[in-house]
Parts: sequence; C-alpha cells; structure tokens
Amino acid sequence: MKPGLVRILMAGLVGLALLGLVLDRSRMVDADEHYRYLAELSQIQELEVSLNEMILRARHAYLNNYDPLVGIMNRLRESVEAMGQVPRFFGATDRTQLQPLIEGYGVLHKERETLVENFKSDNAVLHNSLSFFPLAISDMARELMPVRPQLADRLQQLARDILIFNLYSQVEMQQRLEHEVGSLRRLKELPAGIDPVAWQRVLRHAEVILEYKKELDHTTSANLNLPTRDLLLRLQNRYQAIYLEAMKSVGNYRLVLYLMTIVLGAGMAYSMIHRYNATVALRQINAELEQKVRDRTAELERVAMTDELTGLYTRRFIFEWLRKDVAGILRTQGRLGCLMLDIDHFKKVNDSYGHLFGDEVLRRVAHNIRDSIRAADIAGRFGGEEFIVLLPEASTAGAVQVAEKIRRLVAAADGEVEVTISVGVAMCDGHRLAADHDVDAFINALLQMADEALYRAKKQGRNQVVAAAETL
Repeated sequence: MKPGLVRILMAGLVGLALLGLVLDRSRMVDADEHYRYLAELSQIQELEVSLNEMILRARHAYLNNYDPLVGIMNRLRESVEAMGQVPRFFGATDRTQLQPLIEGYGVLHKERETLVENFKSDNAVLHNSLSFFPLAISDMARELMPVRPQLADRLQQLARDILIFNLYSQVEMQQRLEHEVGSLRRLKELPAGIDPVAWQRVLRHAEVILEYKKELDHTTSANLNLPTRDLLLRLQNRYQAIYLEAMKSVGNYRLVLYLMTIVLGAGMAYSMIHRYNATVALRQINAELEQKVRDRTAELERVAMTDELTGLYTRRFIFEWLRKDVAGILRTQGRLGCLMLDIDHFKKVNDSYGHLFGDEVLRRVAHNIRDSIRAADIAGRFGGEEFIVLLPEASTAGAVQVAEKIRRLVAAADGEVEVTISVGVAMCDGHRLAADHDVDAFINALLQMADEALYRAKKQGRNQVVAAAETL
C-alpha cells in the first residue's frame, strides 16, 4: 500500500472519529428527559400548594378525614424520589451543583412528614374536644340553671370564651381561661344530680382545647412556613442555568459539525429554532405554574371566608370584618346592628332525623337569612346552629324588623318538621364611643350583648326576637 494512501486512510479515520465525536456531543441533550424533569418540579410545587390547602381545610374542620392529606403526601414522596433522578446528560460537576439543593429539599420533606403527622394527631385531639365540649357544657349548664344559675352562667361564658379563643391565640385570654377552669375544678361541692366524673371530664376537655390550640397553631404555622417554595425555585433556576449551559455546549458542537459538513447556515438555523422552542416551552410551563398558584391562592381565600355547608361567611371572616367596620364606626360615628340567631331545639332535630337532615335545616335557615337582608349586610355562621347578621347603619327598629322577618320566614317554611329560631339584637352607636376605644373589647362587648339577648329569647319561650335594652 502506498504511503500516501495510508496517510489518506488515517486522516479519513481520524476525520470520521472526530465527526462521530462531534455528532455524539451535538446530540447529548435529551429533550424528553429535560421536559420530564421540569414536569416533576412543577408537579412538586403544585403538590406543595395543595398540601397547604389541605392543612388549612383540616385545621378549620372542612375535611371529614385525612385521606386527601395522606394522598398528597404519598404523591409528594414519589415526586421527591423522581426529582433525585437528574437527566443523564448532566455531567458530574452539574450534578454536584444540584445535589445540595435536592438533598436540602429532601430534608425539608422529611420535616414536612413529621409536621404533618404531628398536625394530624394534634388536630384530631383538638377537634374531638371541640366537638364534645360545647354540647356537654351546654347540657350541664341546662341542668344547673334551676339550682345554681350563677354557676350555669359561668359554664356558658366559659364555653363561649373557649370557642372565641379557638379563633384567636391571646396569651391574656388563655391565662384567664386557665384560671377559670382551675377555679371550677376546685369547687368543693357540686349540686345534687351533677356527676363529678362528668364534671371533671368536661373541664378536662376545656384544658385539652387550651393546651392543643397553641400546639396546633405552631404546627400549622410551621407547615405553611417551611421554605420549600424558595428552595424549589432555587433548584429550578439552577437547573435551568445548567440546562442552558448544556444547550450552549451542544450548540457549539453542532456548529462544528455543520462546518465540517458544509451546512453551517442550516446548522445555525436549527440551533436557534431548537433554543427558541426550549425557551417557549419553559415560559409556557412557568406561566401555567404561576396561574395554578394564583388559582390555588384564590381558592384558599374563598375557603377561608365561606362556610362550606351554608354558603355564608365564616366566623373568622366575621371577626375580620368586625375589626375593620368597628374601626370605621369609631372614626365616622356610624351605627351597627348585630343579630345573634340560634335554631331552637336543633339537637333534637339531629337526634330525631339525623345529621344530614340537620344540615338541610341549616342550609334552609341560611337561605332565609340571605333573602331577608340587604346587599351591604353581612351574614355568617357563628358556630353549630348559631348564625350572626351584621347590619351597618341600621336603626334599632330596623334591626328588630329584619330579625322578625327572618324569624317569620323560618317558621313559615315547609318541611318535615317545624323549625323556629330565637334572635338576640344588639346595637352600637359611634356617637357614644370614644375615638380611642379598644376595638377588640368593643367587639366582645357587642357580641356578648347580642348573646345575652339571645339567651333571654330562649329563656322566655323561644321563637321570638329580644333586643338588648341598652345601646353600646
């Protein structure tokens, strides 16, 4: 073989090897793996948002069981495992950059699992006591009322204060409630007919609510405030930077390949189109993720302010509205009417016809309330079978008229069982308030006045409206 031919063959082999190397390098980025990994990151962020939503729903007793929460945790665990499978075209240096972020999120996920388990346990204990306590203490107060009315009033006030405390974690209020529970525990003599064991059990449930409310608030806050979102964004940004660097390297090899095959122009066009498609896909994924986050946030806000059963505002929203509106009353010397409504003998309805029928009664009463008030009025479910209506700029006569209208609608409604309500009316007048009046103290006084009027309506025979004699 001639030396010249040998040199040509060797050059050809070297050229083919170089061409194969360049060709291999130009195809090292797998788009399918890339989009699969981006989808996993998006899935994890969606699950994080859904998990926070489920925690809030469980915290406010909108979930009947923890199956949705457990389902999200299982899916999140699978996605975390998939997130550790970095695309194969990433080099060792690239993996080293991503590994601390992946491991960091894994640590946060383990912490999340522990927090969720603690949350489930604490939430179950707290809601169990919250379900038992109001009914038990109401029955006991009813038994005490004929013989020890003052002690019965203390029990009813304790129940109301503990339910209010469940919405707001005030240290002063907790200390006062703990002192009151301790004082009731230390009573030397109980009236005849009161079971000491039942007495202590009711007070123990009050103590459980006081103990677990603080723990549950801490666990809920810790769950919602885990820095998972920031870490995921850092991971996504780091991944995108590495991917773009990889794409840049691939583009360089393709440029060499196209130069070697005299298709430089076509190669450059291909590289630009490929990069453009990747950028558009990334923007689309990010836009969809941002929209989902906005949708989830809006849904969380709607759930937080609307009672799922009746469609009225929640107790939490009522208190937030009161704080804002009372502050306005103090500034403008306006007026506010407050109606406290309670379904008469609702426990008998539930016991006789079942809770599903009781739920239908609650929805029907809520419908009657909505039909009786103005667009500017606020109606909410205050708890159990108790409702509240706030009437801005209403006179006392106007507030009583609205209360009577609601009472008549409820009593006149067709149904399997006759349903009636009792209503307590309380009024406040900004002309009589000092500008520096404490808003929270004023709200508590207004609600207590309406509640006392409701209590008088119950005591006088139910199915009637009683207005407070004084105006705040």
